[in-house]
Amino acid sequence: MTETHRYDVAISIAAAAEPTVPEAEKLRDGIENAARGVLEKDAEVVAELVTSRKVALHVETSHEIGSVEEAALSDAIQDVVVDSLEPGDGMTVGPLEAVEDDATPRP
Repeated sequence: MTETHRYDVAISIAAAAEPTVPEAEKLRDGIENAARGVLEKDAEVVAELVTSRKVALHVETSHEIGSVEEAALSDAIQDVVVDSLEPGDGMTVGPLEAVEDDATPRP
């Protein structure tokens, strides 16, 4: 059986205007697609819209994600988010955090 590694990343948007639901969903989809592009076929990637200003990215892979891959993932996410921001808006991409095996399963 293949070992599974789980990771979570939190992405927060500090925008002057509250993103609409369609804008937030488009951002979530863009983040998910960017992560898939970096991690390719080896990973299962799900981006969840927590609020219109926060996206949680969940990743499962058969290998540990190293610092180079983590940096590429962060850069890809930032590229997607920056494209959606207005001048003066900001964002935070949290660190890639390993999820323990005994954690509560995602829905």
